[in-house]
Amino acid sequence: RDVAHRAERDQMFLAWQNSEEQLHQAMRAIDQMAELDAQSSPTAGLLKAKQFYERMIEQDGPPARAALAYHRLGKIHERLGNHAAAQIAYQE
Repeated sequence: RDVAHRAERDQMFLAWQNSEEQLHQAMRAIDQMAELDAQSSPTAGLLKAKQFYERMIEQDGPPARAALAYHRLGKIHERLGNHAAAQIAYQE
């Protein structure tokens, strides 16, 4: 029974690691798309990325994930010229 419990726990941990890696890949893709869109339409891609990170912050997740989302949100606000919002995001 204990062995089965450990095996289940290990499977759950691996599934969590995989989902975290997929999330980080999605975040990199969002950032890259925002960069590419910024070259053609300076605000469209950044606004989409901003919405993505705002939704991520609203979700209940690990503090490190929220910190990363706030950091990226701060960078987006800076690029949009909203320095007050960037400062707030960085402080969060």
